[in-house]
Amino acid sequence: VWKGLFARIIMIGTLTALQWFIYDSVKVYFRLPRPPPPEMPESLKKKMGLRDY
Repeated sequence: VWKGLFARIIMIGTLTALQWFIYDSVKVYFRLPRPPPPEMPESLKKKMGLRDY
């Protein structure tokens, strides 16, 4: 079970990083827009005492 675990972790990590690199490269090449930044829910703003100025 534990034999070759380190090699498997390295292989999966490399493949995952390569997939993210390809995904990001395609988004940059086609100039796809970034998603809008998340906004804090109103209930949490009230709880924290924050206001919109």
